[in-house]
Amino acid sequence: MKTRAGAIGVTAPTGLAPCAIASAQDLQLHVTYVCNGERLFIENCNMQNLSDMANCFVGHPDTILSNGMMKYTNETRGSLKKLLPTCKQPSADEIAREKAFTKKVQDRQDALQKEAKAKLDAPPPAPRGSRGSSGMVKPPTAEQALLREGFRRLARATHFSAPLARWSPRSFRPLAKSLRPS
Repeated sequence: MKTRAGAIGVTAPTGLAPCAIASAQDLQLHVTYVCNGERLFIENCNMQNLSDMANCFVGHPDTILSNGMMKYTNETRGSLKKLLPTCKQPSADEIAREKAFTKKVQDRQDALQKEAKAKLDAPPPAPRGSRGSSGMVKPPTAEQALLREGFRRLARATHFSAPLARWSPRSFRPLAKSLRPS
């Protein structure tokens, strides 16, 4: 008796899933219908509420507002279910293009999600300049220290620190030679 109840408990939810998917797909989104000579474009519908009272965002490409944007209205799913069978349905080519585009977007999102997950699972990078050691930065050589000091002295002496900030210490090699103790 327990196995039958368990089997019914497992098959009932899986049996309802196709019904929910079918009712969610009862309106073809992102295609153009022609009703009474006016084009309608169903942008999206509330996917959390699959009842006939759920709102759908419908575009009217033939009606352009004063700001140049297409007119949009909110229609209930029930009113669209009644209206759309009387309209000219979208072509099979348009439906195929919409499905191909949706699949392309979904594949791209899946690839980006996989890439992000791989980055999260990767080990953290080694500390900068350490090559696996303690993470300390190598101190400058004596010549590099002299060049930096000469650069600082020249910048303070001329009071042109902003233009000198663009120059590299290599342009001050002659100055560094003059600063070296003899």
